[in-house]
Amino acid sequence: MLTAKSSKENRLESFGIGIDHFINKPFDKEDLKSALINTLENRKNIHLFFRKEVIADKKAASDAPFEIEFKSYLEIHFGDSALDVKQMAANFNISENNFVEN
Repeated sequence: MLTAKSSKENRLESFGIGIDHFINKPFDKEDLKSALINTLENRKNIHLFFRKEVIADKKAASDAPFEIEFKSYLEIHFGDSALDVKQMAANFNISENNFVEN
């Protein structure tokens, strides 16, 4: 927030509503520039962090059940010498190409 109001109450009220920076007038251009650059960099880092977390969570959530079911299937059919990709793909409702690629 760039403002002429400089009382403690104004600063606290501004921070209470989510303001990142409180810069009083008259302001120094370098202070303002530095505050803007830092804010943009922090937002970018937060965005990247949560994006990685969301992607990791989605991947873990979607892969875990399949991996458990697949391991169980292999344990049950371990001795079946006729077991092939076509049968496994059909069992998991996945195309043979996708089954081999994944």
